[in-house]
Amino acid sequence: MNPGSMEGMFNMMNNPDSMKQMEQMMKNPEIQKLIQNEDFMESMMNMMGGGDISDKMFNPQNSSDENTNIKYEVGHELKLTGLKTELNYNDQIVKVVGYNTSKQRYEVEFLNEEFEGKHILVKETNLYEIVRELEPKSRTPSPSSPPPPSPSIDEVN
Repeated sequence: MNPGSMEGMFNMMNNPDSMKQMEQMMKNPEIQKLIQNEDFMESMMNMMGGGDISDKMFNPQNSSDENTNIKYEVGHELKLTGLKTELNYNDQIVKVVGYNTSKQRYEVEFLNEEFEGKHILVKETNLYEIVRELEPKSRTPSPSSPPPPSPSIDEVN
C-alpha cells in the first residue's frame, strides 16, 4: 500500500467523527452488498496496493488441500483472460504461486515489467494455458547418436 494512503487511513481511524461516519456508512445495505462481493473487494485491494494487503486480509493461509482438485501447479505460467474488473490485466502472463482453498482462487504473480511482482487471486476460469511452440528437431540423426524413437500415441478418453 502506498504510504500516503496508509497515513490517510490511520488519520481517519484516529478521528472519532470519521469513525462514526464510517460506522453509519457500513450499515447501508448497498455498502454491505459491495463488501460481500469478492471481485469488488479484490479489485479494491489491488487498487490500494495489491498482494501484500489482500494476502493478509483475504488469503491468511495459502495452502493446497489434498482434497481440492487443483488444475495448475505452483510455477505454472498462464495468461489472464476474461477479467471484468481489471481489464488491463487481461492477456498478461502470470505464474501460479499458490492456491487459496477457502476462496477457490489461484494466487498468481505477474511476470511482465508493468505489473512485475504483483500478486492477485483469480478464478480458474480466468486462466488460459499458454501453448509454446517447440523448436523443430533435426530429422537426420547424427552418425554418433541412435535414431530417435518412434512416437508413441496415448489413448485419450
